[in-house]
Amino acid sequence: MSIVIPQYDYQVVTGWFIQDNSTQVVTLPPSFGLLDPTENGWSKIKEFLAKANGDDRVPGTIHKLLFLGRHGQGWHNVAEAKYGTAEWDRYWSKLNGDGELVWGPDPDLTPLGIEQATSINKMWRGELSQGIPLPQAMYTSPFRRAINTQTIEFAGWFYANGTEPGMAITSSIPKIVIEDLHETSGEHTCDLRNTKTIIHQNFPFLAFENGFVEEDPFWTPDHRETQAEQDVRSRRALDKIMTADGTYISVTSHSGTMASIFRTIGHIAYPVTPGGVVPVIVKATQRPRPLQAQSAS
Repeated sequence: MSIVIPQYDYQVVTGWFIQDNSTQVVTLPPSFGLLDPTENGWSKIKEFLAKANGDDRVPGTIHKLLFLGRHGQGWHNVAEAKYGTAEWDRYWSKLNGDGELVWGPDPDLTPLGIEQATSINKMWRGELSQGIPLPQAMYTSPFRRAINTQTIEFAGWFYANGTEPGMAITSSIPKIVIEDLHETSGEHTCDLRNTKTIIHQNFPFLAFENGFVEEDPFWTPDHRETQAEQDVRSRRALDKIMTADGTYISVTSHSGTMASIFRTIGHIAYPVTPGGVVPVIVKATQRPRPLQAQSAS
């Protein structure tokens, strides 16, 4: 019998982070944008979530703090800047490179992108003394620019690189590749992922969600995914994340994916620059199960 993932309606619990109500884009605002940056700020969030999921829990609801991150600069970002968005979308994005730059398929981080991911790591280190909760589960897009950003971001906690005295390595924390966190798909070669075999060879410490297939199931050379199509995927990804264990969650993906997630949860439009992180407290309310699913159980 297949497992039926519950479906949810989503809303943002505002009033905790600058990004909740501001469109002024800052890649990494102090304390990830926490409105109360004192040593009590993160404690208040932890207390709120403990109550929302505990004594004050409304049946059928789940609250989680999602750290939504965009990968650092990739070579495709350099190429788009080189040619301009209009020419990039019209012509260059459909190629693998121009003889100078290679951006497809599945481009990696640039040196600047690595620096941006390292800056996120430094902010996590700085917030430890303020009580920031470390993720209890980590999810990433299948693209190596996202995976490499996450591994650098959490080097010293969940990944062995850069380990320092006193920094616990928690290898048991789930680190899972979710297909539906895939960037907006189609036409652009930078948005064609590697095979599952290659991803596993490059990142053997990651687990794949159930049903993850060998070849990219979304990319086609002649159709660019619409917002409505991507929003269906984003909702599926969120349903999986909200159903799984953990209250504090890291999700590393892409600008198009994050924009889709924001639409799905009702967050204000917030264009995230490479290496940006937007924390958001999300309330999920489970939808009634379809009669067919109920009768099959």
